[in-house]
Amino acid sequence: MHTADRRAGRTRFMVVTLALAWLCCGPALAGTRVALVIGNSAYRHVPILSNPANDAAAVADMLKMAGFDAVETRLNLAADEMRKALRKFGSRGQDAEIALVYYAGHGIELDGINYLIPVDAAIESDADVLDATVSLDRVLFAVDPAKRLRLVILDACRDNPFTNRMKRAVASRSVARGLAKVEPTSPNTLIAFAAKAGSTAADGDSGNSPFAPALIKYLPRPGLDVRRAFGFVRDDVLKITANRQEPYVYGSLGGEDLPLVAAKSVDAAAAPDPAAEVRREYELALQLGSRAGWTSFLKSHPSGFYADLAKGQLDKIATEEARAPSEKGRIADQRQSDQQAAKPAGEASAQERPSARLAALNGKWNVVSDCPREGVAEGYVWRFVATIKDGRFQGQFGTPGGIPSASYQGTLDEDGSGTLQVTGFAGNPKYNLKNAVAGTPISHQVSVRFEGSHGTGERQSGRTCHYTFDRQGALR
Repeated sequence: MHTADRRAGRTRFMVVTLALAWLCCGPALAGTRVALVIGNSAYRHVPILSNPANDAAAVADMLKMAGFDAVETRLNLAADEMRKALRKFGSRGQDAEIALVYYAGHGIELDGINYLIPVDAAIESDADVLDATVSLDRVLFAVDPAKRLRLVILDACRDNPFTNRMKRAVASRSVARGLAKVEPTSPNTLIAFAAKAGSTAADGDSGNSPFAPALIKYLPRPGLDVRRAFGFVRDDVLKITANRQEPYVYGSLGGEDLPLVAAKSVDAAAAPDPAAEVRREYELALQLGSRAGWTSFLKSHPSGFYADLAKGQLDKIATEEARAPSEKGRIADQRQSDQQAAKPAGEASAQERPSARLAALNGKWNVVSDCPREGVAEGYVWRFVATIKDGRFQGQFGTPGGIPSASYQGTLDEDGSGTLQVTGFAGNPKYNLKNAVAGTPISHQVSVRFEGSHGTGERQSGRTCHYTFDRQGALR
């Protein structure tokens, strides 16, 4: 199920691979560098965003490997929590040379002013924006004490679900798509948008937005001025999105180069390797593991050794996406076929009887998964519809590859019992025992038993979950 999406959760491993290669060649910049990274995915009043938590985790890892002295990562913050995190970060940055804030999530523009949207925001009218959100000016206030570079990176230009349903207290009040153009008033301040003012950015369908992997690729390069780095980020995102999304940077710096990682020293410089750049980009695409990543790589490097490897990876993704039922199901089908072929002709009626019992379960089933509160994990209930056809069980909670989501597949025995394999992605951390971030892959099994028009089940590992199944009607 959506193998490419599952691989995208490994982006953080890619950060370690690339950052170690860059950092072994150069010292960190002198002076303190601090960063606050916020990823809001689990919105409570609008659909969950798939990628901000993944993007924030990957960017935070990149900054740590780039030698930042302090990197704080905060996920799924309510309004009070966002304000508190910014206040704390502002105090920490009093003596910093570089202060950086990265935010991924929803944002909104109201009368030319930009606001970041916490996960608990309930915005019914334009008047709610001022109380329920955090203004971009509040973020700029937090980075203002830095002496050398104040950098704010916003992947918050996504198409906003609050906008269409908002009531306008003043008819002439402007609420636009994306974020509004901004001109920083403090010197040495840059504000980077994932998409230029007035346009929207893609959340991405490969586990990360198009913006985040490009940031990870270029910002930590030793000696690369931050303005040039954002220029390369722009080029990559334009290429990946077929010119539909153009990142943009507002603000200005002086004539001095300002890299996030210092240039490598002469003593540490290694002999040039013509293939090193291609190899690094191949490693990035490999860790992303998505069709979009490999397509982008081949556009930049259409021929050569690594191009051949990339084409092989695309073929592998296509094969896995087209793969028929699970291995367990195929084995069970083959076993049943073998057993039937081995039976003498006179026993055919006996073979038909257990198949008839399974056929009686054919139909659509209402499924309820009830997981009571356990330890630090809050309770929740999932409801979805599954089908049984000749002993094969298939069900899907949520959108495949979405957050949260779960795919249920399994084969029932002749007595109506069986084991379902569950795979998918975790949602809000408050609902799982390990506090895993939204988008973390999940996998477990559920023991089930069906009789007549009802069935029950129990999760076999992790937190306790009880299942009930009620038959809707026969399949035709």
